[in-house]
Amino acid sequence: MFRQLTRTFKKTNFRPVGFGVSQHGARLAIAHQSSSLQANGVPCRSRFFSTESHEFQAKTSKILNIVAQSLYAEKEVFLRELLSNSSDALEKVRLRRGVSGGIRIETNDGYLTISDDGVGMSKEELIDLLGRIGASGTEIAKADGDAVADLIGQFGVGFYAAFMVASRVQVYSRKEGSDETYLWESDGEGSFEVSPVAEGADGYLASHGTRIRMHLREAASDFAKESHVESVLKNYSNFVGFPIELNGRVVNTVKPLWLTAAKDVTDEENAEFYKFIANAYDEPRYTFRYATDAPLSIRSIFYVGETHSEKFGLARMEPGVSLYSRKVLIQRPCPGLLPDWMRFVRGVVDSEDVPLNISRETLQDQTLVRRLSVILTRRLLRFFAEEARTKPENYISFFKEFGSFLKEGICSDQAHKDDLAKLLRFESSKTEAGEVTSLDEYVSRMPASQKAVYYIIAPSRSAAESSPYYEGFRARNAEVLFCYAAIDEFVMNTVGEFNGKRVKSIEAAHDLDAELGEDTMAAKEEGSSAEGDKDASDSSSSPSSSSRGKVARLSEAESTELCNWLKETLEARVSTVRTTDRLVDTPAIVVDHETASFRRMQQLVDPSNVAAIPRQQLEINPKHAIITQLSTLRQSNPAWAATIAEQLLDNALMSAGLLEDVRQIVPRINRILERAMIFNARGPAATSEDAAAASKDLPVQEGDVITK
Repeated sequence: MFRQLTRTFKKTNFRPVGFGVSQHGARLAIAHQSSSLQANGVPCRSRFFSTESHEFQAKTSKILNIVAQSLYAEKEVFLRELLSNSSDALEKVRLRRGVSGGIRIETNDGYLTISDDGVGMSKEELIDLLGRIGASGTEIAKADGDAVADLIGQFGVGFYAAFMVASRVQVYSRKEGSDETYLWESDGEGSFEVSPVAEGADGYLASHGTRIRMHLREAASDFAKESHVESVLKNYSNFVGFPIELNGRVVNTVKPLWLTAAKDVTDEENAEFYKFIANAYDEPRYTFRYATDAPLSIRSIFYVGETHSEKFGLARMEPGVSLYSRKVLIQRPCPGLLPDWMRFVRGVVDSEDVPLNISRETLQDQTLVRRLSVILTRRLLRFFAEEARTKPENYISFFKEFGSFLKEGICSDQAHKDDLAKLLRFESSKTEAGEVTSLDEYVSRMPASQKAVYYIIAPSRSAAESSPYYEGFRARNAEVLFCYAAIDEFVMNTVGEFNGKRVKSIEAAHDLDAELGEDTMAAKEEGSSAEGDKDASDSSSSPSSSSRGKVARLSEAESTELCNWLKETLEARVSTVRTTDRLVDTPAIVVDHETASFRRMQQLVDPSNVAAIPRQQLEINPKHAIITQLSTLRQSNPAWAATIAEQLLDNALMSAGLLEDVRQIVPRINRILERAMIFNARGPAATSEDAAAASKDLPVQEGDVITK
């Protein structure tokens, strides 16, 4: 239809004015310039549609009820709104005359009164500003060319929040420069009264200012209690720019330090402010300030305390940063200002430009908040990095206390993963016990031929150093990071790569000579030579010392036969068996396996649905005495050799942290010990043949060989 009309317009002098809507549907209004119209040769009756303009009408009592009862989530917000109005009135006087006044609050039985020495209102202003919902004094001041940078009000609805707690509100006001006081009074039901107050009468004001007297509803009787009012006041309006007296006592004594130059703030003031905003009792270990005027005007201050509650097993901490606008609380805490893993940070972000909704309790533009979050997070990460560089001892103390939060950030915040990785600290095989190093420092010490950053997950340093997976690295003098926390497995997997180097568990390393390069091969040869010299010296000085260093290595053919036999014997539990040169003092390990941390996490998530341990890849040390003697034993006593093979695999699983219930292998261990005692009774001259003979003295019993 509209397309046809458009073609018609082009052929005539008619022009469209606009579209209207009636109860009968859409209507097109057209102003005509000729008396007749022919469409497709058919004469049409000309018609003129006039356009009328109307203002929206509203039922005042209904709108007032919505504003007073439904606009705000919390009743206590009314106090913030009224104090903000008083602050604006005082600010106007300060800007005009340079005089600073104050705010006074009085609590009486059933009443709450708020007074200020502000600019006050005339009779006309009482009618216009309080009698017209949406009339903003700030907007009027802006239109008059007055300075409004420090004024709080925006929407012209905050005053009506008083009716959330009051059944009747009386406003006494005297305009600056006038000697007349007027009373505005309403019950919030849609009408109000304005009357003059005679000099000397109750409510007459001796000087300019405003007094608001609220008759509290029964359900809001707590606001007649001094302690409750003080609590709400400190929560929302503690930092308004003027002193607030509550029953004759100034209560807002803590200054908004984020607006004060750092050089003008003492350590004592910082500590007091931190304890106030964080509701804490410890001292701040870190203080960080950030301010910018583009793209938004932002003033902020952040603190990190000495400790946190989560380490004691208490509930998860709430976000600790509050959002203010012109020193008035908007949201505490404000989710999204910082990522959740930064919940250990306490502080304030104040912006006069952040777009607020009409209740000033939430933000209109969440995209802007996300941008702000990125900026603040990066700034804080730079701050921590600078502290780590310039004051490493203080930073290490911080990391020991709060490092778990940074690790959580690596696992959950891909955008900041790389910056967080630089803040990690771990012990290392190249550091003393208790000393830590960074990934940057590790990479700086790496030989040019080394291809990865290596780490091991272990409960302690001694456990890491005694791990069979570490033997090959120790022999090659290759550095390994020691990670002691359960979450470290997921942290390092998430880091994945650092400065172009893979981050890799030593349990996943295979050909160490190829992975570590020529530099570590030379260290290995030097170490082997020194070990051989030591063994020779020990052997000559002590006839009873171990001759472990002289045990012959299995030949390639013997190794292949033994690997095949082990795979056949342990078929239900292993997928492959091969020899390795990475082991020194350990006979066998499993590789490419699920980590112990991963299986523990599975048990925590769903204990009833943890999969059985899959078939493993077993690597054996062809130089180890147990392996060489097992090669002999499998021929003389296959059944007993199978028992040893089972124990060999279980030992490897225990070293990997994968054997979840060791009770099942205790009977077999006892049998092995019993046979070892028989062999020992034959004396120090016993040979491997004696061992085979001793193994025949006790038959294999049920439980010696476990098939899974």
